[in-house]
Amino acid sequence: DTRYARVFGVRVLLESEDFVVVDKPYYQDSHDVRIDGPVDRSQTIEHVLQTILGCKLHLVHQLDFATSGVHMWARNARAAGDACKAFRKRWTRKEYVAVVKGHVANDRHLPPPFPDPAPPTLSRALQTPPPSQQSYHRTLTRRVPVTHVALTPLTGRRHQLRVHLASKGHPIIGDWNYEDPRTPEAPRMMLHARHLSVPMGRRGVVEVETGDPFEGWVVDSWEDDGGLGSRNVQ
Repeated sequence: DTRYARVFGVRVLLESEDFVVVDKPYYQDSHDVRIDGPVDRSQTIEHVLQTILGCKLHLVHQLDFATSGVHMWARNARAAGDACKAFRKRWTRKEYVAVVKGHVANDRHLPPPFPDPAPPTLSRALQTPPPSQQSYHRTLTRRVPVTHVALTPLTGRRHQLRVHLASKGHPIIGDWNYEDPRTPEAPRMMLHARHLSVPMGRRGVVEVETGDPFEGWVVDSWEDDGGLGSRNVQ
């Protein structure tokens, strides 16, 4: 099955006695980049890292298949417990960057669009939103017909940012779940985890940031007629 044939590299952003933080590659051309799980059909990020580092790793948090960017692993159970507690207590700070359809007018809070647990479809996602689920976006670059935004989730739910944006008429370009109609020229889902800060008491703060893969690309590649340029995003 060619869906499981992808060979990929994993860039290590930070390595310490207790943690490894990597820049997760993105899903492309129907090939999964899975974080963990069985390796009988394809590599996983966990398997690649454990082979290189020669130690067992503990999963601290998840990213969607199609989302690239900062992803954190613990090298021992105690460190994993401290990091997971920080995520559970919402002490962490995460920032994503994305390219979304249409013009997003101003910096603002996005009202919560979905109940807990998050449903898989947008139609169900718009029912009875609880008040605790919020995201914030800051407009970075605006150009017809897209907006380059920074996103800070204030809570953590499945597909949270993707649903929030789609519910407001600004789906993420390349999001096969929520962009309708789709942008067929999009080489990937334009969502990247750029920054992660995890405070853990006496362990201090683990803080890591990557570059923005969409910076410059949006300006250079979107033509005046709104077509998506051919420049590749790595």
